[in-house]
Amino acid sequence: MPKLTIVHLLLMSVFSLIISSLNPAIADSKLSVTQHWFEDKTKTLNPDQALEHFTVGKGKAIQNKVFKLGNEATHIWVLLKLKNQTTEAQSLRLLAGVPYSKLLEARQIDLAKSTQHPVFTPLIEENNNRPFSQRNNHFRLLNSNRFSLGANATKLLLINTIVEGPSYLPFSILTDKEFSDLKLNDSVFAALFYGFTATLGLLFLLFSLAVKHRIAILYAALFLLGLLVIADIDGFAFQWLWPKQPLWNYY
Repeated sequence: MPKLTIVHLLLMSVFSLIISSLNPAIADSKLSVTQHWFEDKTKTLNPDQALEHFTVGKGKAIQNKVFKLGNEATHIWVLLKLKNQTTEAQSLRLLAGVPYSKLLEARQIDLAKSTQHPVFTPLIEENNNRPFSQRNNHFRLLNSNRFSLGANATKLLLINTIVEGPSYLPFSILTDKEFSDLKLNDSVFAALFYGFTATLGLLFLLFSLAVKHRIAILYAALFLLGLLVIADIDGFAFQWLWPKQPLWNYY
């Protein structure tokens, strides 16, 4: 088989993987999920105060997953209401489809039986000082600890985060199986894409060095630098290159 045909087949395979990976993870159809949010202009609210704002109706329903709030960093609170529409208990995770956030704190809310006072249990604690190595698992996207939702039960999740510019916050509720499938698909795609692309870049660089062409060497270096940028955006750079140095996430 001609080498050019082999390259075309490899490129088409990678393209097909990219297309298949664009399907977003969504909540299980057996779960009803509603989301509301408001802007914390004072940046001083605690979880109790934020929950009170939602209780008195100050939260706005999220119509889509993009917050267009200007170019300044904006503190917001998001309340997710989950309803299990089945007769079986569910083991779930909250997934934020981003690899890194300056601030993302998610809590599940339970009511103390004695006082009916809300009890907040941490699910995600992400901030500028928290390295990747301290996360609850080694999946690149931010995700919560496992939590349960009883049969026909309702649960509230409270999220405190920072958005800047047109920010995309694809919060999803996944079952254990959906989460495992997502991690497997993500790992397979990453291995194929980065393995193939890095090999192309290194071959390009070696060829450029062999012919001693300065412009070709520059292009090869820029190609590999671009691959590093993609790895940074995807979160694989946080995971493998500087898992204990969160300040590198800025760059």
